[in-house]
Amino acid sequence: PYDIESATKTGSDGEKKSSEDTAAPDSPNGIYDSTYKGKTDSIYFYQQLKELQAEYEAYKETLDLRWSNPNRDQELEKANAKLVETQQKQAQVMSRLQDILAKAYPTDMAEKKFSLDIPSGGYAMYEITNKNTGEKLYKTGDIMYNVNSSLYPEYLKEKAKGLIVSADNKDALVNPKAYVEKHGDEINQSVAEIAKYNATDNWSNYNN
Repeated sequence: PYDIESATKTGSDGEKKSSEDTAAPDSPNGIYDSTYKGKTDSIYFYQQLKELQAEYEAYKETLDLRWSNPNRDQELEKANAKLVETQQKQAQVMSRLQDILAKAYPTDMAEKKFSLDIPSGGYAMYEITNKNTGEKLYKTGDIMYNVNSSLYPEYLKEKAKGLIVSADNKDALVNPKAYVEKHGDEINQSVAEIAKYNATDNWSNYNN
């Protein structure tokens, strides 16, 4: 698998770096640390995201999250509050990157789509009746959809439109919770349509 940590620390000599190694001076991380760190937020987005995540992880280390801690719930609240703050800052970093890409490649960004994740563990339960005997068979099927996957037919995009977001949609990136709440009806309708498709597809595979 691609190791972004190694790639961003490796310099022109090609010597591989681990997560514990110091970045080569002419590597992306090395250039960022010596030239841009703390001075500009206009480039080196990965490094900014990484720093924010490291800040969150360091904060968690200061908390007592052991199960034996009688005040564990309060510590978890602190960790969760810090996580929300971190994610908001990361979203702002990604928002700046999105702005740059949208200005440079407006058509591509508008045309590039991605799907909102359907919560894991979601299932469609459906009933099948044997026309000859009246016997009923109950089955469950996963609810899954990916607009960029060739496994799903083209016509399904219209039914799943509530789950499909363009890459230049700032609301979905910066405040996903508010976006989902605002478009809840369309999202739920699309989930129902995907569930119907998955159930039909599952039965077709079962029947074969």
